[in-house]
Amino acid sequence: MNIIDIIFAASVPIVFAAVIWYYVSLFKFSRILAHDNPQALSQAREKRSMRISNLQAAYLVLSGTKDSAFDGYKLSSRALAARNHANRLLYIGLCAFMVLLAAGLIVSVTKA
Repeated sequence: MNIIDIIFAASVPIVFAAVIWYYVSLFKFSRILAHDNPQALSQAREKRSMRISNLQAAYLVLSGTKDSAFDGYKLSSRALAARNHANRLLYIGLCAFMVLLAAGLIVSVTKA
């Protein structure tokens, strides 16, 4: 077993944990938005023509926040902290997935 196999085997649970942790953090962010900034959450829902869940609306706010505001609605400090945490976990999961993908490709090419 070489180092690439170890990296591949170690990154699978890391990706799994990061994705679960991200969705828990996104759910917490949506709850904070519903409590502290319901107007931003309703504005995110109005952007879509069909009905969306709180989690989908929270993702829209997460990705559409610029200068600590979403469509002109300032987010509370708790909402900004939760947004930063969810965003960080999204990037950690993405990076871990890229490592998993690269290790998997290297393993498949070297064993062929």
